[in-house]
Amino acid sequence: VHAPFGLIPAFTTKTFPNFWTIATGLYEESHGMIDNSFLDPNFNESFSLFNKKVVSEAKWWKGEPIWVTAKRQGKSTAVFFWPGSEVQNYKWKPDLWRRYDSRVDLREIIETVLNWLQIENINLAMMYYNQPDKSVHKFGTFHTKVRQMVEFLDRVLYYLFAELQRRDLLHKINILIVSDHGMTDLKVNDENALIYLSDYIDIENDIIDIPESTAVAAILPKPDKVEKVYQSLKYANKHMKVYLKEKIPERFHYKHNDRIMPIIAIADEGYFIFRKPRKEPLNLKIGQHGYDN
Repeated sequence: VHAPFGLIPAFTTKTFPNFWTIATGLYEESHGMIDNSFLDPNFNESFSLFNKKVVSEAKWWKGEPIWVTAKRQGKSTAVFFWPGSEVQNYKWKPDLWRRYDSRVDLREIIETVLNWLQIENINLAMMYYNQPDKSVHKFGTFHTKVRQMVEFLDRVLYYLFAELQRRDLLHKINILIVSDHGMTDLKVNDENALIYLSDYIDIENDIIDIPESTAVAAILPKPDKVEKVYQSLKYANKHMKVYLKEKIPERFHYKHNDRIMPIIAIADEGYFIFRKPRKEPLNLKIGQHGYDN
């Protein structure tokens, strides 16, 4: 089966939110993983995918991932690197799992999962690998290095299917190949591609929290400054759409959660939002995601 339009990601089109959407079947407003990094006003704490301790805390992850559903039905489960599988909650743990380590190559992942399927009699196995995302971030979508990575992934997938066939497993298994998001290139030759919020609002006096750089900016003004900040940003830049939380389009399914900030600013594809200009040189990733579908 082939999906002609691919897998359409949930908004925001970020890594952790969409892998958790795939695992739970829920929109981001329902499962609470609304971005790769965000502030929870109830905890008065911040989540970041780069903080391994925080990532392992169950309070950030809502909904039920498919490996828990499978275990409740008496199935055996194994997960290799899928976001959310490291949560320190015995009810959530797959039977077999591996803590994320970016140094592990794809062949090791596949060999491990193949052995789990064959030896451990696993009913549900899930695995994650960070390519071609990593290459596109570094080189851009149409770079030769990205093409080479995609060709490598094709060869590894051929190996996976061949090994499943050799081990007499292929006819017993349903395989889904999914992705968390698409990607686009920043308009690096356009001097207007970088949008600085400090050009339009008083960050020091009116803002409590705002990201340093992103395709989708979650803005937390001081309580009495929400309308002022919104009016200042509403028509500030033709390449940025700005919404009050309650006015976010319904198609985003992105308003009914306390973690979603009072104002959301969304850059057009190829543009990027910054808190303010930096004195040091920008080390921008050419390939980006997070935008409106």
